[in-house]
Amino acid sequence: MYKKRLIQVLVCIFIIKLNISAETNWKKILDNVSGSIVKIKVMKISQGKDTEYASGSGFIISYDGTIITNKHVIEKAYQYPARYGIKILQPNKNEEEYTAQILAVSSEKDLAQLKIYGTFDPCVLGNSENLQLMDNIMVVGYPLTGAFKVTQGTLQAFQEDEDNEQKYLDLSTQLAPGNSGGPVFDKNGNVVGIATATIIGYNFNLAIPINDVKDFIDSVTLKSVTIQSTPEDADIFIDNVLIGKTPFQAKISNNNTELKILQEMKEPIEVLLDSSIKNNSTLKYQLEKLDRQEYQIVIHSTPANGIVYVDGKKIGKTPCEITVIGNQKFTVEIEKRRYELHKKVYSKKNLPNNTIEVNLKKK
Repeated sequence: MYKKRLIQVLVCIFIIKLNISAETNWKKILDNVSGSIVKIKVMKISQGKDTEYASGSGFIISYDGTIITNKHVIEKAYQYPARYGIKILQPNKNEEEYTAQILAVSSEKDLAQLKIYGTFDPCVLGNSENLQLMDNIMVVGYPLTGAFKVTQGTLQAFQEDEDNEQKYLDLSTQLAPGNSGGPVFDKNGNVVGIATATIIGYNFNLAIPINDVKDFIDSVTLKSVTIQSTPEDADIFIDNVLIGKTPFQAKISNNNTELKILQEMKEPIEVLLDSSIKNNSTLKYQLEKLDRQEYQIVIHSTPANGIVYVDGKKIGKTPCEITVIGNQKFTVEIEKRRYELHKKVYSKKNLPNNTIEVNLKKK
């Protein structure tokens, strides 16, 4: 009788230890991954002052700073890159703030791939095909007020959208605005999903399976380019994002990428990097002395009397004369009834005769 009772006590202690171990395991996972989870702030740029417009979550997937989040988190910065920017914070790691570059987006999957520069600890991506109903999960992110929040739950269903084109993990964990883009972890500490949406009042808390995220990552062709300038130490902007100074090794996608190189008292360089740029290319640029001289440009059109706008400002009718400074770019629009609108960007260096001749086309 005594021996039987002792065995029962030992079994109870063993079960209690297993439960404690499971709780400790989640804490250990959190300690390992918290520095890889980022807060994303979309900033509105107005008169040189940045104000926070929206925020969300994301997670680092590579040692060199590639980040995954939802497209809807960074939508404004994607649509209006000159008016909105993206800041990345690692509140559980340090106080540093990074400016993010958008590498790629998928509107169909509501995913975005961002880039910051440095050395980072990435999350490990798991396999969402191995998930089963009632599996334990952990959602981590920066919802609502932006405080770091951890919630645990289970996988309660597999869902699909109305067109059966996008699958979702349906979680028992309540998601909130700001959770979007944050990782969903399994019991092994691997990312198995990305928190995406919640349907209030219906207990639908949806995450995109990580295997769909992997397909998106694999679909993006990234290239490494070294950007050099003479003289050096010039600011480099990629798609309006300041990423560093020359010389600098940058990452770009296979899509058209706008590159600007700026240095005080030097003519700015603006080029479009298209798909012809090869991986591991070295791009070299010569910065010329800034031309501050004023030039008179004459604008003609055939037929005449077309209404002229320069950078959106009405100037007069053709023929007319405008004043430009150095090689700065300016946009000329000429409109005339029954003729197609002419709109083109010019600069003095492309006008050797200081004259713009436009043949208007009939509608």
